[in-house]
Amino acid sequence: DTEDPITQLRYEVELSSNNTFTTTPGYYWASGLGTAARTYVDVPATPVLTAGTTYYWRVRTVDKNCLRSAWSTTQTFTVVANRAPNAVTTGFAPTGTQQISDQTPELTWNAATPPDPDADDTAATMTYQVQVDDNSAFTSPEFTGTTAVGATTINVTTTLTVGVRYYWRVLPVDRKGLAATAWSATQDFRVVANQAPAAPTSGFDPSDGEEITTATPRIQW
Repeated sequence: DTEDPITQLRYEVELSSNNTFTTTPGYYWASGLGTAARTYVDVPATPVLTAGTTYYWRVRTVDKNCLRSAWSTTQTFTVVANRAPNAVTTGFAPTGTQQISDQTPELTWNAATPPDPDADDTAATMTYQVQVDDNSAFTSPEFTGTTAVGATTINVTTTLTVGVRYYWRVLPVDRKGLAATAWSATQDFRVVANQAPAAPTSGFDPSDGEEITTATPRIQW
């Protein structure tokens, strides 16, 4: 009806552990007058949905005169126990005993693909714990940090020592706080003193002894 604009429609949702919606007790929500046009409901914390169970749900529309539509087609989902994230395996930098002069370096890596067996734990929802130590056993890390949500980089805030080889590793953590079962493979780098850059050695133009006819030449190398 044209007198029932979408902004005035409400919805009723039914959720059950069987497709005939006869489970007792079932789960049922009716959006109130203040929630017109809202097309979602959040399943409350109680009663708790059971891991390993497939649930069925459907929705119907209610107009301002409380007339109800037929139920929608039935949809399903399965609740599974939260699973640990996958380990990080690629994109590490610095690594390979690379020499760097930055004593508070930025460490980077790639999120695993996929980052987690659970579809609702995406790369955008992951955080990572990072350890940096001067021994590969990580018995007393010089730096321990946690990234921002979704970030795959972190700045070491401890000033590292020149001349020392450092080891680092990454541990993914999902949005529910469950960590991967193992750290990433250990990466390493060495902090060295900053050195003066090398002088250019080639590409000189005009080159040594060249005669030119312009008083405003371009000099390049």
